[in-house]
Parts: sequence; C-alpha cells; structure tokens
Amino acid sequence: MEAYIHAAKQVKEDIAAELQKDVPAPSPEESVKLCPHGPLVMENVEIVFRNSAKNRLFADRRRGVKTKPFEDYEMLPAYITTSDDDTYQDALDSVSCCKKISYFLFISRYEKFQITQRNKYSDLLRRLEGKCPDRAIQTYHAKKELINYMRSEEEVKPTYDQVLNMVGHYIQAIQELLEAQAEVYECEQTLVGIFNEYLGVLINAEPSSPHAKKLQTDAAFVKALKQAFDALDNRGLELPKLEARITRDYVKNLNTILSSHLTNLQGEAGMIKSVCGFLGILIQYSDLKYKPPQEKSGGADSGVKTMMEDFSSAFKSWLGG
Repeated sequence: MEAYIHAAKQVKEDIAAELQKDVPAPSPEESVKLCPHGPLVMENVEIVFRNSAKNRLFADRRRGVKTKPFEDYEMLPAYITTSDDDTYQDALDSVSCCKKISYFLFISRYEKFQITQRNKYSDLLRRLEGKCPDRAIQTYHAKKELINYMRSEEEVKPTYDQVLNMVGHYIQAIQELLEAQAEVYECEQTLVGIFNEYLGVLINAEPSSPHAKKLQTDAAFVKALKQAFDALDNRGLELPKLEARITRDYVKNLNTILSSHLTNLQGEAGMIKSVCGFLGILIQYSDLKYKPPQEKSGGADSGVKTMMEDFSSAFKSWLGG
C-alpha cells in the first residue's frame, strides 16, 4: 500500500504544481481550493490509487498468492515526477551521446561495429529522438485534461469514473514516457559497452597496429574520439582533463570510468522498468476503461508549435532541435 500512497501523493503534487501556473495562489494547495472541482478531483485521484491497491490485494487472495510489494516505493517520486524537465534533458543528452559514440565506432572500423550496426543504431536513435518528445507531449496533454476539468465551471460534479479515466490516461502516459526513456538508456548502455571494449583494444594494441597508428596519425579519428569524450562529459561523467594529445594512459583512465557508468546505466534502466511494471499493475487493477490512441509515426505532431510556450526553455530547445 505504501507504494500506492507515494504514487498518489506525487501525482497530486504534480497536478497541483501545474495548476498553480494557471491559477496563481500562494501555494499549489490554495490553487486547488480555488478551482470549482479542484478538491473533489484530487480526492478522487487518491481513491483511484487506493482502489487499485485494494483490488490487487483481493485478486491475489482469490488466487492464493501473496501480494508482492513494490520495495523501492520511496524512489517513485524521482521517476513519475512530471513538473520539471530534468528527465527529458537527460534523455536528450543520452541520445546525443549515443550519436557521437556510434559515429566514432563506425569510422574506427572496429570489427564489432560495421555498416550494419551503424545503420541499426542510426535508425533506432532517430526513432527515439522523436518518440521521447511525443510521449512527453502526450503526458502533458493528459495532465492538462485533469487540470481543465478541475477549473471547469460546470455545475455537474465530476463522477469517480470520469476522474478514473483521466487519471488512467495520465498514468499510462507517464508509463509510456518512462518506457521510451528506458529504451534510450539501454541503447546508451550497449553503445558505451562497445565503445569501452574498443578503448581496451586501443590500450592493449601494439604501437605498430592499425588502431594504435590511428590514435597517432588519423586526424578524423582523433576528432571523432574527442567528440565522443565531450558527449560523455556532457552526460555528467567526471572525465580526466584532456591534454593536447590523447595518450594511452588517458584512455586507460577513461576505460575505468566508463565501466562504472555502465553499471549506473544498467541500474537506471532496470529501475525505470520496475516502475513501469508497478504503473502497469496500478492501471490493471484500477478498472480503467480508457484506451489511448495509437501513437503516430514520425516526430512530434503539428500541435507542438502551439503548446511549446507552455514548456520550460530546456524542453523547448529539445522539441525545436
């Protein structure tokens, strides 16, 4: 039950934080109170989560199985928060980093990254670059749907089923956005793993080998390698200071740092998948009737231009770039 309570609290806080932008008040809670249907919608939001927890518990008892709790429930707010754009920016940085690494691996002529792999990851990254903004916009619209309902001047009070469907829409949107982000991190994990492996080849290569000679004589190779280093630095890795020349000692130090980064990426992708699994169970046992429309192929839809001013500057640049 703790996980459901934490999730409900975070969803309510995110909705209230967004509402405060449209309904100025000293606090998000005051903004909720100023809306005709604000308190009732918020109350029903919590009931959706509690009913889902109860329904799952009863279903498990009927099947004779013990309900397995979501053990990392204290981490939920870090993953289902939608009131800032930090996760969008991190996914953007990850995709950019993947592009640089993919390009370097291809021009390095590493036998484990030939034209087939280059095309595969180019297509994947192009798709993810469109999918993440699409999913973020979908989440934004779902949250706005709840906010607009809270602000509605209609005298008829919203029913529980109406709120249930809107909350379900919002939770599904968050889940799908997280799934896209996990896909980005898994892609980065694979490419950084290949890159780190190739750095090991450079470290252990004989001075007369083709790979070692490229490090000393091939300007395009060195430039692409430096760009990959810059992209990794932008990911928040504390890389050793790069001198005028790339040395084997520098590459060896980086090799160690990337091994740690790979462990972090694996843990992050795993945690996101765990949260997605929890959200899926929450939706499954909430008697949800809503079914979202199928995702459009390609990049963000034409409605992006009219709503970009509602996003933070960092997210604007992502959608525009």
